[in-house]
Amino acid sequence: MTKVMNRSVRTTVVALLMASTAMLGALSATPASAGRRAVPEAAPTLQADYRFGNTLASSVPGAPRLRDINANGNNLFVPDGPRTVLRFPEGNGLRLGNATSVIPRGRYTIAIRMRFDTVTGYRRVVNFKPDSSDNSDTGLYVSDGDLVFYSRVFPDVDSIGAGELVTVVLTRSTRNRLRGYVDGVEQFDINDPNGRARIGANNLLRFFRDDANREESAGSVARIRLWDGPLTPAQVAAL
Repeated sequence: MTKVMNRSVRTTVVALLMASTAMLGALSATPASAGRRAVPEAAPTLQADYRFGNTLASSVPGAPRLRDINANGNNLFVPDGPRTVLRFPEGNGLRLGNATSVIPRGRYTIAIRMRFDTVTGYRRVVNFKPDSSDNSDTGLYVSDGDLVFYSRVFPDVDSIGAGELVTVVLTRSTRNRLRGYVDGVEQFDINDPNGRARIGANNLLRFFRDDANREESAGSVARIRLWDGPLTPAQVAAL
């Protein structure tokens, strides 16, 4: 009985304190403080859509073509059910030059419909600072079946299987908020204050090809889409 009464008293006191704090906050609010509130980001616009129908060009006009990285054989367009995909050997990949002509350096959504043959260890998905020593080992990876942003630690959920076609999405906001999704389900929500997911000074995005560590997988890609801002979780789930 005593524990129940004490819990009841504490609950009442906390409720009164919260109500008093809210009232003081409302009384002290001024136009100046209201002006300091965060301004919502503009709704993102699709800027590039690479569908790999026997071309590396975007279906959205104005975006530059993707370029093959044929470091270990050739990338090939191959049939995959009702679609055509680009098949790449381990060590190959794609690059997008002049990337900031498509998306801002630190605010974007990247959606990739892809399949990796191997998901054990680290396997590179996106490199934001390739061909440089500026955090070139950081970026988006599949690690033992999980979508991760290196070098942060994430739960072991095994959301990506070898040979499984999945949609991987990464969003970044101007407030340095970084979110990753697999098939519409959020895998991580972290801050990126050091800008490791910002496009580097060489203005290049690289897909599936790692740095000198050679943490890569063979696989295929069916679609890559780029927006100029972060989609909401609901919008990602609807892709």
